[in-house]
Order: sequence, then structure tokens, then C-alpha cells
Amino acid sequence: MTVCVSRRAALALAPLAMAFLAGGAAPRSPDLRGSRVRYMPIDGQSNAYNPPSGAISPFAGLPPAADAFGFANYFAQRGPKPADVSRMDRLSVLQDHARANASLAVLLAHALAGGGPARLWNTTGQGARPLGTFLPGGTCWDNALTAARQARQVIEQSGGQAELGPYVFVHGETGPHSPVYETLLRQFAAAIRPAIAQAFGAPSMPPLMLVQINEAEDAGDHTWPAQSQYKVARDTPGVHLACPLYYAPLHDLSHTTLPGRVMFAAALADAIATLEQTGQWQPLWPTSVKRQGAVIRVRFHVPYGGALAIDQDWVRPTPNYGFQFTDDSGAPPPISAAAISGRDEVTVTLAAEPRGGNPRLRYAWLNDLDHDGWSGGRGQVMTVTSKRSPFLELGLGVPEQLRHYAVRFEEPCS
Repeated sequence: MTVCVSRRAALALAPLAMAFLAGGAAPRSPDLRGSRVRYMPIDGQSNAYNPPSGAISPFAGLPPAADAFGFANYFAQRGPKPADVSRMDRLSVLQDHARANASLAVLLAHALAGGGPARLWNTTGQGARPLGTFLPGGTCWDNALTAARQARQVIEQSGGQAELGPYVFVHGETGPHSPVYETLLRQFAAAIRPAIAQAFGAPSMPPLMLVQINEAEDAGDHTWPAQSQYKVARDTPGVHLACPLYYAPLHDLSHTTLPGRVMFAAALADAIATLEQTGQWQPLWPTSVKRQGAVIRVRFHVPYGGALAIDQDWVRPTPNYGFQFTDDSGAPPPISAAAISGRDEVTVTLAAEPRGGNPRLRYAWLNDLDHDGWSGGRGQVMTVTSKRSPFLELGLGVPEQLRHYAVRFEEPCS
């Protein structure tokens, strides 16, 4: 599997796409007769679509992704207004317009271009809204189903064979910041998959692809969404955790810089491609956490059978590479060392054997420490894949090889 920008495919429609991006007359809906066209819905809060502050279009040096489409007059529904169906009546080459520079849909489209079906991208959702507003009965919910119905219609009007891709959901900054988040997330996962399938007319439910929260104000409370996303993906069939976001630098309390955003998009695109091709995806996450005395051994699932590594050149260093130990004593022993001890194992050594009840190991746990451009809860455990980053040509200084970082978690270690 190669996740890269396909220049040959892109150049085929480059004149059409460039005319559209330059602000020329809107092109008529493309002729997709006989082509598979996969609808790719994205939903959630502002990180599902919001560009970095002050960003300019990052794709001036890249050809358009000619196999990526959007609704011709409707890039994304952001906010509480009902979707305008009249603006969702035909397709055009996906645009990167002034209000959506580096939008997630555009980044994913370029990372996934070539070697597969054409894709129709659309984004719904609303920033700064708690999870309950995305459940049935709300405008966000209605807009997601409206877009799915219109997607099938315009694909078939263009002669394409309509398919339904994974449902990407990026949420968490506005909670609710309590155990209720897990309850609501389970309700959302159980409801959105059959509802989208029915609205689109798909024969089976799409997988739900979650992204783990990066950072936000009052971060101590934001452990609930992060841990809920981890737990729901672990035990719910059809729900997958694509990747964390803490490795993406921040330009404010919750939104990433452009380099961080393209790293996020590359990891998410790789997870999507693997899920589509194999029907499976597991991120870099723990498979066992066992303690003997003061020594804790953590085994991980490492994507593609790779090896663990410690990031030394991208993520801002953090104590013990992001590991923390806690218990109910009020004074748990500190960590004296953390080190990779095998291809898929990390050994964490405590300064003394813990005596408190409910001992727990945490990784990249959110806190209210000074961010200084990074999440206060970050980690350095990763695996480096053999795949080249699909965004090197943008000159943003991101690592050359695509990386997957360990997800944020808390696990018992009694």
C-alpha cells in the first residue's frame, strides 16, 4: 500500500481543476460513467475542518487531486444552520478555497489520491459544541444524513457507482468533560453507522473512525474524552481509533499548526487506507500492562509489525517519554526510568514499590501545565513506517517517513 499524491492521475484533470480554483466559471458535473466513487464523510468540531491560523494554501506546488470531488457549491456545513440541498446538486473537483486552506478533507484527498476509487468528500459539524448536539434530533445529525442522501444522488447523476467509505469523527474539545462523554460516544457510535448507511442506501454500515483529542483549555477535565475514545474503540465492533493528535504542534489551545495538521492527515489517511484494504486497523496502543514490584512492562500493538522507537527530533521532550504512574495513596512513587525493552515493549521502573490502591499507568495524560506550543499531555513513543510522508513537497519540515504515535491511555497495573 502506498499513500502518496498521484501526479499522473492529477494531471489528467489539472486544467479543469485549476480553472475552478482560480475562480473561473463553475464547471459542470464531471462524467464519471463506470467509475467507482466513494463517499467520504467527515464530521465533528473545528479540528474536522478548521485551517491553521494565518495559513495560506499549501498546495500551490502540487497538482490537484483529480480523483477527489466535492459538492460544486458546498464545501462544508459549519454551524447550526440546516444544510442547503440546493447547493449540493452536482460535483466538481475538490477545491482548496480561501476559507478552507489546509482543511482536513483537502489534505486527506491528496494523501489518498491515486490507486483506488474516486472519492467525494464532504464535511459537516460545528465547532465548540458538546457531543450531545451531534446525536439524533440535532442539526448536526440532520445535516450529516442530508449530505449522505445528496452524495449518492449526485454520484449517480454523474454516472458513478456509489460506495460508502469510513465515517471520520473528530471531536472532544468541548466535552462534556465527565464520564458522560463515554456514554454519549457509545450512543453516537451505535446510532450514526446504521443511520448513515440507510441515508446513503449502502448495503452495510460504514466503520466509524475516531481521532483522539489533542489539547484544550482546562486540560485536566479533557481526560474524559480522550480515555472514552480509547475505550470505545477498544471494545466496540466497527469503531476504530485512527490516531492521537498530541504530536501536532498547537497555534492556540486546541488547533494545530500547518505542519502538525499535515502530519495528522498523513496518519489518518494511512489508517483509512489500511482499513479499506484489509478491513482492519489498530493504532499503536497497549495490549498488556503488567507490574511486578516496582517494574511495569507494557506491550503494544505496533502497526505493520514494526518496532517501537522514541521520538527525539519532532515532539517536544516530556518527562519519561510521556509515562506517568498514579494510585489512590496521594503520594505514588515517581518513575525513575522508562525505556524500550523489546520490539513491542516498554519497561517503566518506579522509584519504589507502590503501596496505594488502584495503581494505574498513564501515557500522554492531559494536564494543565504550560503548553508552550504543544499539548501538556504528550508522549514520544512511536513507530516509523517505511512509507514516505505524502506532504514533503510542501517544505514544512515534517519527518520524511510517516509515523504512528502511541495513543493516550490509562490502564490498571495491579
